Amino acid sequence: MSSQKLFFTFLFFLFATASFAQRDELVRKDTMQVQWIKGSKFYLYKVSKGETVYSLTKRFGVTEEDLLKSNPELKEGLKLKMQLLIPAKPLAKNTEPEKKSEDKKNARREIRVGLMLPVNIWKCMIPDSVYADSIHKAFDDESLSQIEFYEGAMHAVDSLASSDLRIHLELYDTENDTVHVGQLLKNPMMKALDFIIATGSQEIIFRLNKFSIANKIVLLTPVLNASEVMKNNSLAYALSPGSVMQCYEAGKICAGKFKRSNAIVVKSGASRENDRSIAFINGWNENSEVNCRSIDYSKGEFKFLLASLVKGANNLIFIPSSNEDFVNSIVTKLNDTTDVYRISLIGIPTWQSFGSNDPAALENLHTHLFTASVLDYEDGATILFRKFFRNEYLTEPSESAYQGYDAMMLIGKSKPGDMPGQEKIQDHNGLYSLYRFKPENGMNENQFIRFVRYEGYKLVEAK
Repeated sequence: MSSQKLFFTFLFFLFATASFAQRDELVRKDTMQVQWIKGSKFYLYKVSKGETVYSLTKRFGVTEEDLLKSNPELKEGLKLKMQLLIPAKPLAKNTEPEKKSEDKKNARREIRVGLMLPVNIWKCMIPDSVYADSIHKAFDDESLSQIEFYEGAMHAVDSLASSDLRIHLELYDTENDTVHVGQLLKNPMMKALDFIIATGSQEIIFRLNKFSIANKIVLLTPVLNASEVMKNNSLAYALSPGSVMQCYEAGKICAGKFKRSNAIVVKSGASRENDRSIAFINGWNENSEVNCRSIDYSKGEFKFLLASLVKGANNLIFIPSSNEDFVNSIVTKLNDTTDVYRISLIGIPTWQSFGSNDPAALENLHTHLFTASVLDYEDGATILFRKFFRNEYLTEPSESAYQGYDAMMLIGKSKPGDMPGQEKIQDHNGLYSLYRFKPENGMNENQFIRFVRYEGYKLVEAK
């Protein structure tokens, strides 16, 4: 797809999203907008000079408790031009007749989803010295990736549309800036969301996680290691297992796949590898009769690793390092010992991006890598998705497009609850990954990984 067509396509989506946020009627001399938030009617009102909480309660026939309940920020005092949500009727009372159980069963489910992405549309605009507006330039890789995430999510929305389900999708450009996100979250419309899907920095996810907890909104993110900033939120779902979770699951799987092996973890001395090493060892030790040992390679030489190998047995060696030079150095030396020792080498996902791999040596060492992705370009569902994406956008979908599609499908197939915030994300077989959620540190983390191995200079599924 040309950058010009992509740019105007995205602007269309952006303005369509903005127009969706407008409410359908204005009252009180256009000072208030009617809004429906989780089934309750509210007026959006801007405070005028001289007004007090007491005068507002009298004007609208509500109690001070009602105002505080729908506007927690009032605890810090009423301010001029503050936007308030005024309940159309007392919140403590429910004057609507109770729906019959049959009506509830057959009612159409409507869910509102906020897509919080660092599109950074401003980066794609160049100030024009002649005209008051701006001209566009080519999208950078990050912006393009986020747009494709959105396109994948939109395709899922279309796929899920039915007489029983309607999804309202709203797009917000976070600009990957916490201050800007804070401004976006002040919009009362944000509290009406049922789900938030977010990408971006750890700081952004942390900010949105606090908002999720405070407003009982389900939060999903494919960001790696997001579990570290989403602790103690039962409504948070990490779609990508963090590096610690992956290493733990790898240790557990290896304990079953390589039984009675001489298991060794080789550390480079980098502090970030400690948690990965401990996780792998725990996963192994909890599922094996033979304990796994660790070697700090920075305190010795290859001869110390060599002394830990056992002849006549399989030696399982896990290297949790993403340092390409360090890994390749050990791979080369281990490869020279395979005439004496039987070795199975375990590596982490980042090894796939190494540019100086020796596939022959990795195959000779029976190297296995673990990954959370199951993306199979020959799979029937994936082929259909690729055909759609090519026809619609004239390009091959990136991994971000698959992740956006999966995230929205998880929401569409979620189990509705009786109360806001009780929606439950179900395990699901997606295009990009399989989603098997496990409670971890008070939130929900995908624990799925699979192994691939080197064969004939390429990676294949390890059975």
